[in-house]
Amino acid sequence: METMNRQHAVIAMAKIGRLVKQLRYWIDAEADSDLYFATFDEDISNSNEWSDILYKYLKESSCKTVAEEFERIGLVDDIEEYVNNKNGRLDARLRPNLICFIKKIHKIEAVVRKIKAENKGEYPDLIPALANERTVDLLQRAVDGGLLDEHYMPLETTTGSQLRVIAYAIATIMKFPNRCKYVYFERQWNRASYRVGAVPLAQSEQGRVKHEYAMSLYPEADFSSLLQVSSDNDTFYCPYPKQRIKRMYLDLVEGGYIAHYTTLEDFQGIFDANKFAKPVEWIKSQRQLSYFLTEAFTPTNKRLVWVKACCCFRIFGKVPNKECMVSGLGELKRKGVYETYNPELKNIAKRYNAK
Repeated sequence: METMNRQHAVIAMAKIGRLVKQLRYWIDAEADSDLYFATFDEDISNSNEWSDILYKYLKESSCKTVAEEFERIGLVDDIEEYVNNKNGRLDARLRPNLICFIKKIHKIEAVVRKIKAENKGEYPDLIPALANERTVDLLQRAVDGGLLDEHYMPLETTTGSQLRVIAYAIATIMKFPNRCKYVYFERQWNRASYRVGAVPLAQSEQGRVKHEYAMSLYPEADFSSLLQVSSDNDTFYCPYPKQRIKRMYLDLVEGGYIAHYTTLEDFQGIFDANKFAKPVEWIKSQRQLSYFLTEAFTPTNKRLVWVKACCCFRIFGKVPNKECMVSGLGELKRKGVYETYNPELKNIAKRYNAK
């Protein structure tokens, strides 16, 4: 019976994880829109049953393994914030079940915290994958260096580049699997809003000083692959005269797509790795950014467009989410509205790519 209950709980958890991921993709890609009823009706209707199954199992079994798997889903604070902000606009057919789902997820989170507390060992501030003496010694260097606090959490003054360096260094020294190189640290530092591994190393003089300081804490780590700068991978290729870049820049500023304080030099930097100084701030939705990138840059940048986007753009200070950008485009095509989604951006891209 225990095996059967566990199987039911694991299946329910997988379905919850899939739903949470779908909701995050939608919210991230459609920042100015409401949840689409037909997309989520069935899953949200069933979500409360799934939550009950998982909650009951964890409550009765205190299974550490299942609790740790549940943590991989991440907190639902971003979804709750969206629901609260859209309170009066959410489809009445979705809202009650969605609110109930969030409350039940919080109940599960409370049980998981209790299970973790009961299983805490010598290092209660660390996730299990990092809770060992050798990793703690490496993390302590960042604590002593003023980049992490006594609970191994980032200070307010610690930059994203420095966190990436710390994660890379420790993962390299500890020989963590490549797929876990940054995942462990994103979980430890609660970085659900962006991926530590996607943060580009700062190119400004001040930024380089900061991440080079973090590197100095781990002299035995080989940072050569982290420091490799490739114009193919990090910046966009432009086969056109510079006037095309300037025209695109002016069009995007005038249309309110990039921040007004973006200089022409900053914008030109996303086409030249040697001149790249900082990402361009995109001030419209992520879906509009992915649409623009597809229309403007894929004709001349067939590979790694989304990798380059994560280096060259920020959306209200956050690194774009590659999965969301791809899934957002897929949604436009499934609805049959891709071609007419944003005529202004489409025209800007046409002018840039004009023969």
